[in-house]
Amino acid sequence: MTDLARIRVPWSGVRGGAAVSTFYTAGAPADLAPFSGFFTSIKDLLPSSVVISFPNSGDIIDDVSGDLVGAWTTASEANVTCTNTGVYAAPAGAIVQWHTDVILDSHRLRGRTYLVPVCAAQLQNNGTLEDGLPAFIGGFADTLVSNLSGTLRVWHRPIKARTGPPAVEERAGNSAPVTSTLVPDKVAILRSRRD
Repeated sequence: MTDLARIRVPWSGVRGGAAVSTFYTAGAPADLAPFSGFFTSIKDLLPSSVVISFPNSGDIIDDVSGDLVGAWTTASEANVTCTNTGVYAAPAGAIVQWHTDVILDSHRLRGRTYLVPVCAAQLQNNGTLEDGLPAFIGGFADTLVSNLSGTLRVWHRPIKARTGPPAVEERAGNSAPVTSTLVPDKVAILRSRRD
């Protein structure tokens, strides 16, 4: 069992409704500078209408049950105002995959963060990201993992039993540290701002 700080990073100025990137760390974060640094590094890829803000407080949850067990607070971080003035498609962008070494329910435990939208200059006409963009974003994702000194985690939510159909067995939640990242060379489509 690990207590996880849930860090919700809201985006404003995005067409289609409110957006949020959710991260988890083992224990309360000392500060949010690593997250601010990550988004500052990629702000030139995102439309200038987008502003990313950082809460100075949030919830701590039990990773097994998902229950709220406390709260965290830290110093405030300045908002990141994105800078790209190019055209963009509101639901299209990139995705960062957060990989762990843990297997749960016969699958590797992985998380993801959508970076949507990115401006059209970052997309190629064959449905992939601009050459070099996956490595560019991936480098900053790796830096985020490194700066958090092994505390960045992926959370697998607990599953409640259901009689079905189909029947589902109850399963406890769990979490694992992020060990590597991947930015696939394909355009990610965000169908819902809740993702």
